[in-house]
Amino acid sequence: MSKQLLIYENDMPTVALFRAAAYKNAEKMGVEPRFKRLQEVTKEDLDWCDILEMIRPHDPYSVYLAKKASEAGRFVISYYDDDLYNLPPSMPNPFWRKNSVLNALRQSHMVVSSSRYICEKYRSDTRQKRSYAGDTIVETEEIKRITPLEHVENGEKVKLIYAAGPGHVAFFNRFILPVMPQLCERYAGKLSITFMGVHPDLAEFASQIDLTYYPTMPLDEYRQKIREGNYDIGLSPLTTDEFTKCKYFNKFIEYTIAGIVGVYSCTEPYTYVVRHGENGFLAKDTAEDWYQCLCNALDDALLRNRCVCAAQQQLLADFSPEALTEREISAIPELRTFCAQKPFAAPIAWQRTMHRLLVLPDRAYQLLFYLKRIGISGVAEKIKTHMRNAKAYS
Repeated sequence: MSKQLLIYENDMPTVALFRAAAYKNAEKMGVEPRFKRLQEVTKEDLDWCDILEMIRPHDPYSVYLAKKASEAGRFVISYYDDDLYNLPPSMPNPFWRKNSVLNALRQSHMVVSSSRYICEKYRSDTRQKRSYAGDTIVETEEIKRITPLEHVENGEKVKLIYAAGPGHVAFFNRFILPVMPQLCERYAGKLSITFMGVHPDLAEFASQIDLTYYPTMPLDEYRQKIREGNYDIGLSPLTTDEFTKCKYFNKFIEYTIAGIVGVYSCTEPYTYVVRHGENGFLAKDTAEDWYQCLCNALDDALLRNRCVCAAQQQLLADFSPEALTEREISAIPELRTFCAQKPFAAPIAWQRTMHRLLVLPDRAYQLLFYLKRIGISGVAEKIKTHMRNAKAYS
């Protein structure tokens, strides 16, 4: 059994999911995991581990630890679920962050990602030119099973849900907000929409449609809330660009587990798993196509039911612990067999201090960046959101 040290800079949904899966499936994987925030990693941690896995490394300190861990005979993995080297212009990406992504890859033996797209882009920069596209394990008992229906009585409201981060409001505003008047007119009194973690301004439609908003919440609470809501249709709009192509199809898994059929953007990552009209719906990059897909889903309850059932069968077959554990161990046999041959002796105190000092220019860069783009009120709201998210996912 290999000892695996997993380090991360900040608490966030990726880390929460990673931590939950790692501890839950440690015995199946044959590894002993230990999670530590980057600022809290000690030499004892580094000496203890056989495998160092860095979650979203994009800072000079992570690069240093990767280099020294590799020199000390550790197997080093970089994990990315976003293309942090090619962030969109709307997100701050100072040179010390961007350069560190490439340097971290160069010090890693392989890259692991939830995104097939990232694996293809980043693999050639690693030491062994290796990658593994890992999926989320789904336990049978997690799935809120939906039974096939032969007939559906009309009359009840159809319940829509959009669960996303605050920044995803732009996707809703681009593809769904423009057709809200048509939806309200066509389905007056027949719809409700619940938003989790995202808050588009729909005040003008409040008299025509039931609207509910929930803030970001801890992962377990979120999953329980979405299961108990008895929602019919889940929304997941994305634009088609290099950054969003590197996302994972988390929403397909989350909605399907909760017995919800999804309407997704017709782009990676959803095109990897969603078959239009069979296990979900795919809408192209226009508000008109989103309207048509939504109408198709809203008008045909039997079709929604068949899609959910097919999606759940897909999770049971392809995302089971047995299927994914076997695939991951086959791709990364080091998880069970790798053993460090010598102690970790490199100093880390000075580099850790420098990393803590880097917080000041990092925060200053972000502050100036967002002040120019969204002003003082926008920055204040972003800070509040950041604090709320940090508390939810810690």
